[in-house]
Amino acid sequence: TPVSAYLLGVILLGETISSDKILASIVVLGGALLLSLKFEKGKNTQIDGRTIGIMVSSSLILALGYILFKDSTAEDASFVISMFWNQVGMLIFAIVCFSIKKFRNEFIDAVDSNSTGVLGLNIIEQIFETLGVAINNFAILLAPAALVILIEYTAQPMFVFMFGILFTL
Repeated sequence: TPVSAYLLGVILLGETISSDKILASIVVLGGALLLSLKFEKGKNTQIDGRTIGIMVSSSLILALGYILFKDSTAEDASFVISMFWNQVGMLIFAIVCFSIKKFRNEFIDAVDSNSTGVLGLNIIEQIFETLGVAINNFAILLAPAALVILIEYTAQPMFVFMFGILFTL
């Protein structure tokens, strides 16, 4: 996603990329390629095209969302208005998903089968996630989008790992 954001930032926002960022992008892409390799005993190593396709598609879509947020907010709109429309988009997505019978039934079954405590934890999690998205989006307005995304994608797994250990204990 940071690599996609670098490219989209240059194309759509006129941001610049230094040579060290280009080298870092090549390293990231190389790591992504290694993650998509299939190693099986007695067989040639294969590239998992489906995995690469999903990774590239996801990265481009996420990066485009960040870049469009930055571009739309940087023009005339305030941060609060941009965040409002960001959340309206999430609401529309939820309504579309809820209108699909299979997804709606899964949701209702999950609500019926989970205790109030689990649902309460989900609500708390959503509050933290919304705050995190808001802070991340504000940071994107202050610095190159790719840099913010790179820090997010580097620090977030570390925090998830630390909190996972903490809550497991």
